[in-house]
Amino acid sequence: MSQDREKLARLQDAASLVFDARSQALRRANEARAETLRKLAALEPLPTEDAAMWPALDQSHFAYAQWATARRAELNATLAAQTADCARAAREAQVALGRRSVLDRMKSG
Repeated sequence: MSQDREKLARLQDAASLVFDARSQALRRANEARAETLRKLAALEPLPTEDAAMWPALDQSHFAYAQWATARRAELNATLAAQTADCARAAREAQVALGRRSVLDRMKSG
């Protein structure tokens, strides 16, 4: 009987380690996604009220707008992949939590 308790204790330790690792992976994935969202938000359009008076300013606004459009496309592709990573990491963390919870109930019950 004590061997079963020892095995259960080892399983609990392993499940806790797996849960901790999955939780950290989820945290990192969410942080990366949040950083990408911050980068997207920073790509605000430049004010254009003075651009009509200064042709060079108008050209620079146009060049920035072209660059920002391309950058938004890159960031949106990155964001889509990061969102998928977050969903996968969340599922893995949920499974790990479930396993740890079951083992905790088995030990106490």
